[in-house]
Amino acid sequence: MEIIENELIVSFLNDTNNRELFENYQKKNSDVIKMELDERFRVFYHRYRLISYFIKVLHFESIHFDKKIHLHNKRYQLATAQTGGAELICEQNFNEYYEYHSPSLSFQDHLTSEELFKSFTQLTEKQKYIVTLAYLHQMTDTEIAKSLGISQQSVYKTRKTAIKKLRNGVNSECLKEKLLFN
Repeated sequence: MEIIENELIVSFLNDTNNRELFENYQKKNSDVIKMELDERFRVFYHRYRLISYFIKVLHFESIHFDKKIHLHNKRYQLATAQTGGAELICEQNFNEYYEYHSPSLSFQDHLTSEELFKSFTQLTEKQKYIVTLAYLHQMTDTEIAKSLGISQQSVYKTRKTAIKKLRNGVNSECLKEKLLFN
């Protein structure tokens, strides 16, 4: 029989109740039994399709999840230069990072305007460090955030506040000079 070779039908007939009903239909050839057999097969086929759908969804979601994990691991690799691979770069403390790197970061040496220099000395250590990383070392807010272990939004706000203080300081010094010479 060709019907029995179909895997779907074979799995349907593996259930003893379905097999008995099918054999009973073959013997009696009754429409009532045929309708009952069709109804059972519809329910079986619906479950089969539903399970097949869930298997496919799980398969593709597992592939998607694997890609996300791979991307995450690629982005947040362990630091090997200073920590020997024991800590993540973004977990470094701000003070430790600042103390370690501060001798090589001399943003004040690059300032030529006396007003700007005075304004820069009025900034907090964190603001000085973020401005130095952003403008002297050309780092993005995201890179600074990862290196300091803080959020990108925090870096952005700190940098903008520092720039505002620098502008206000330079403008107030220029205003004082104009008043003195007038």
